[in-house]
Amino acid sequence: MLKINDDEPFVLGHLHTILVKVWNGGDISREWKDATIKVLYKKRDRSNCNNYRGISLLSHVGKVPIKIITKRLSAFCEANNILPEKQCGFRPGRSTVDMLFVVRRLQELGRRKKIPL
Repeated sequence: MLKINDDEPFVLGHLHTILVKVWNGGDISREWKDATIKVLYKKRDRSNCNNYRGISLLSHVGKVPIKIITKRLSAFCEANNILPEKQCGFRPGRSTVDMLFVVRRLQELGRRKKIPL
C-alpha cells in the first residue's frame, strides 16, 4: 500500500484533491484501473498449468479509492445484515477458518450419530 508520512502535507493535499475529484466525478484514470498480471509458479510439475497462479499488480494510488469503497461497502453490509451468517470470508472478525471448524464439527457429530455426510 502507498505509504505517505504525516509530515508530507503537500503530497497528502494533492492526493486528497485528486481522490475527491475521482469520488465526485466517477472518472478514474486508466492507469489506476489497469492491472499487470504476472504468472507465479506454485509447486510440482512446471509443465502443468494448474501449478501456476496469477497475481494482479495494481497502481498504488489506484488502490486508495478501492480500499475506501471496500470499507464503506463492508460497513454498510454489516450494519444492514445483508450478508448471510454462513459468509465468513472477507468479513471483519471472521474467517473461512471459522467455517472449516463448523464443517469439522458437523462431520464429528455425523460420525457419532452414524449419519453419512
